[in-house]
Amino acid sequence: MSRETHPLLRRCLVALSVVAVACTGPASAQGKVATMFAFEEAVAGDDDLRLRWPTAVAAGGNEEIAVADAAGPSLVIFRDQRGGEGWVVHASIELPAPAYSLSCGAEEYLISTRQPGILLTVRKTDYAVRELSLPSGITPGAATCLADDQLLVHDLASGRLLVLDRALKVGVTVEVTEAVAAVARGSGGGFYATLPAVGQVRRYGANGEELSVLAVPSPTTAPAWPVGLIIEDNGEVVVADRHGGRIQVLETSGRWIGSGSRKGWEPGLLRLPADIARLPDGRVIVADLGNGRVQLFRRLEP
Repeated sequence: MSRETHPLLRRCLVALSVVAVACTGPASAQGKVATMFAFEEAVAGDDDLRLRWPTAVAAGGNEEIAVADAAGPSLVIFRDQRGGEGWVVHASIELPAPAYSLSCGAEEYLISTRQPGILLTVRKTDYAVRELSLPSGITPGAATCLADDQLLVHDLASGRLLVLDRALKVGVTVEVTEAVAAVARGSGGGFYATLPAVGQVRRYGANGEELSVLAVPSPTTAPAWPVGLIIEDNGEVVVADRHGGRIQVLETSGRWIGSGSRKGWEPGLLRLPADIARLPDGRVIVADLGNGRVQLFRRLEP
């Protein structure tokens, strides 16, 4: 949303987005929506550097957002300027190929690219790029940082989920027959993966044992297509549903809790959401691929 928007109009649009969120999604087991998201702001850049095809997003803190833009391709860093100017482009880093996934560790961003075999880190202090030397034969798809400097990588060549130690040696391996769109860190060394073709999120223990399968509900006759993934501190699973054009929240048991947003072009609506990330303060960011922007949403508690 433009910063020049009249304050009264801004409040009206936010209120309408809340109403729209409340009116979407299936009824929960208890017959009421237990959680929602309210639209806060859209971020797209400016005339000098405007997002075109944002495919992945990560939070470098409450005041920094990293966006992988397939146009270029590049990693665009936005900073929140507290002087009333809002989110502005702080840096743009050229990538060798469009990003497959993007996540944020303590000191670096982790990027897997669509150039086979390339897994990169970008240092948060000076945005220096470094290529990781993976074991021969691994073609990284979705990837993220785990605890104790471990990495979780979906190997496109073998179709396995791999846990790599700090020396980049493979430890735990998990066979997955379906395509994986996103992976995320869980509690106790465990992890999660989204399988969009079957509309599922799968939860694994630290040793790779499958703990549960979460079926993501669909608001239409078409199945859900979960892409991006967040695991909240309380264990709730938050996914970006590309087919439904919305954010969905589930318990680890698979019980659906609620949803946010819906398909559309206006601020607060999503068209082909590609990824989702969480700021430390609880707000979520969605890479809105079809609208060429990222959007921030604020959690509404019941």
